[in-house]
Amino acid sequence: FFETSVEAASFGVVTAMRALPSLAGLAMLRDEEHGGYVVVYARGPRSHLIVRSRVEEDDAIVGLALVRGGPVAVEYGSDTPPPGRHASFGDPWTALVAPIQLEERCIGVLELVDPLDGRTLGESARHALSTIAQHLAMFLRGREIVVRDAFAPEQVGLEEEL
Repeated sequence: FFETSVEAASFGVVTAMRALPSLAGLAMLRDEEHGGYVVVYARGPRSHLIVRSRVEEDDAIVGLALVRGGPVAVEYGSDTPPPGRHASFGDPWTALVAPIQLEERCIGVLELVDPLDGRTLGESARHALSTIAQHLAMFLRGREIVVRDAFAPEQVGLEEEL
């Protein structure tokens, strides 16, 4: 199941980046065994730095998306520094974050970092990413998602673009 989930997550990121061209994208799946999320796929510069990294359940950006009930656009600056997973791509200025939800339960997160067109990600972009996240959730429906540190590195995905 894990390999299928990673393939689905990679498809979600690639689809999102085609619809909303961005510097980078990543997908995280919830770790039911230990809590929090694990980055299972990343695409962009230096993506190898974050694949298999963990994001805690109390992450501010993921929490904001959950409280609002859908995707959020976040702008970074001196008052709001980017989290490490976004900073690993360079010096990001904005991100779009969408929870992958089954009913009230968040089973993962899709994130895009820095749109290539230089515009702030608006309502249409949030709707597009939300739709992709919903399709991914439907694919994962009914499957128990458990991500363990024991999985071999070749089972998680990354695509580095320079």
